[in-house]
Amino acid sequence: MTCRMSLFLLGGLVALFVTGAVSAGADSPKLLVETANLANLQEENSGDLLVLDRRPKDDYLQGHIPGAVHFDYEAFAKWTIFAFKSRKYLGFLMELRFETPISQMPHHEQLSEERNGVRGLLKATDALARVLAEAGIDPAKHVVLHSGMADSSDAQNATRAFWVLDYLSYPRVAILDGGRAEWKYECRPIEHEPVFAAGLDPSALSLAPRSERLVMQEELIVLQDQDGAAKSDFAARAGHIPGAANVPASSLLEARENGAYYIFRAAQELEAALRGAVPDTARRIVTYCNSGRDASVGCFGALLGGRNNVASYEGSMAEWGSCS
Repeated sequence: MTCRMSLFLLGGLVALFVTGAVSAGADSPKLLVETANLANLQEENSGDLLVLDRRPKDDYLQGHIPGAVHFDYEAFAKWTIFAFKSRKYLGFLMELRFETPISQMPHHEQLSEERNGVRGLLKATDALARVLAEAGIDPAKHVVLHSGMADSSDAQNATRAFWVLDYLSYPRVAILDGGRAEWKYECRPIEHEPVFAAGLDPSALSLAPRSERLVMQEELIVLQDQDGAAKSDFAARAGHIPGAANVPASSLLEARENGAYYIFRAAQELEAALRGAVPDTARRIVTYCNSGRDASVGCFGALLGGRNNVASYEGSMAEWGSCS
């Protein structure tokens, strides 16, 4: 069967559209949580909520949303305290855990790895299970991710983790719109003591990778070939994947209160931006960037805009550009 295809770039992200059915999204879980909603969930104190802070560790230590667990596996190892509960040992262990790269620490795994010279590729499911279990990220919880959002570029920190959990079939995952910046702007409560979630048994995690959310290079080449693309289009060069069109990532977000914080645009506005790039809502969206992180912003924006048939080409230009 021949598939038609087109691509567009979302400010550092490129999305590939391939003919395919769009799944219904009427009953989909809420993707965005507003600060007031999060505050209400915290007040309910049902034990069902898990807030994950994706900011750098220094920012987290300077003040975080009450109950938020730090989760920044892209750069630093997980904070493991074990039985050391007193303040006497806490500072030493925090310094040890944060300043030591994960690659130099046993039993601590990142979400991503390097393969064939390409960095940032998602690890195998069993490795991801160990990371998530160790961090206490329970699929039974309502997981709310957030980044700083004092700048539009902060969005990728939350959307990257959202994409990974969504790919692994976590049923209830959302992003805090406005992030820590809006929470602070509204003078909501802040804590300074680190918070840790209880670890889980990796074998108890029921992770079911959603293959439709991830596109590998081989599949992308097949799709291009099916559309009649010339082989020479895959030569390594500066620029973009053939057929790509540009929609800046900044167009998915808007500043509030004179730039105090950023939020995602309304669903209707996001759909209008997507419709401008590709009117056919039945086409599949595959996003890419340089290394896969910004691509997650495009995936999330597409979901917010009602385009549920969306995936990410994780190798992105780091892999594509290495082809010859």
